[in-house]
Amino acid sequence: MPTPIRPADALQVTAPIVNARRLDIQGLRAVAVLMVVAFHAGLPTPGGFVGMQVFFVISGFVITSMLMRELAAEGHIRLGRFYVRRFKRLTPALALMLSATMLIGFFVLSPLGTQQDASRTAIGAMLLAANLVIAKITGDYFQLEAGSNALLNTWSLSVEEQFYLIFPTLLFLAWLVARRTANRAVPIVLVALVGLASFGLMMLGASGYVPPREGWLLGFYSPVTRVWEFAVGALLALAGERAVISSRPLA
Repeated sequence: MPTPIRPADALQVTAPIVNARRLDIQGLRAVAVLMVVAFHAGLPTPGGFVGMQVFFVISGFVITSMLMRELAAEGHIRLGRFYVRRFKRLTPALALMLSATMLIGFFVLSPLGTQQDASRTAIGAMLLAANLVIAKITGDYFQLEAGSNALLNTWSLSVEEQFYLIFPTLLFLAWLVARRTANRAVPIVLVALVGLASFGLMMLGASGYVPPREGWLLGFYSPVTRVWEFAVGALLALAGERAVISSRPLA
């Protein structure tokens, strides 16, 4: 049985979204995806890859909002149910995409290298570790070698799934501490600290520093240097009604 977190126990939690379906969020997702597609299509969008970062911020907001709604409505969070929902939502579509890509790849990819890279990446994607596999076998995202990997796009889904595995538990523990200490600021402070640490590591990697053993940990594919993006979205959700745009047309 999960440990219940009750808003009445010195912790007031209000869901920032009344209607779970937000057309403005869907619109932001569309813009983010189109930025990435335009970038890879060679259109004049030199910063189009930033669309992926936008998507990560949206994911942090949506997941945190979902957990807050559950906490506000039921007085507790069932992490097991959350993980089952994520599995049902992502795994069937991922399995279909991987199967179709590998089937087509059998006919169009070279058996001397690109098929093996795609196969290893597909296994990594099903194990939520495609970003690690890609970092090891194809290197930098913007190099020619990475572009030859038919499943290069799965790196971002693995980063997102790694976030789903860790962040809800972190937020769950923060709400527990907030209830026991009667300090409503605990979740916000914790998420902010984690986000700042991740941002600092990202800047360290961007400065050219490479860890002696696992250099990829501060690189493009690392979840460590991506956490701050999810944290920004989570902080917006935790801000609650103060972060909501009251005008629906403007939103």
